Amino acid sequence: WDALLLEGPKVVFRVALAILKICQKDLLLATNPGDVMIVIRRTQSNLHDRDRLMDLCFNGLGSLPMKKIDKYRTRSQDKVQSALDQRAASREGKKQN
Repeated sequence: WDALLLEGPKVVFRVALAILKICQKDLLLATNPGDVMIVIRRTQSNLHDRDRLMDLCFNGLGSLPMKKIDKYRTRSQDKVQSALDQRAASREGKKQN
């Protein structure tokens, strides 16, 4: 909690990236989104060593300024919004038929 209060939302991104880093090999072997979710859930449920996780967060990921996070967040939000718009349009088209 100290890291979250001190670093703010940036630490949430660091923890997420650290979890992905820990299970990177298994993720690369995943062949579908379901496998990805299983790998991530299994990994996070076995993360009992908070010192290892925090060490990776702050020493193993390199620089992660908020400006970079915001850039990736904006890029991802645009993609997600586009996909949601397409899905909504597809549903509307099906309702009209």
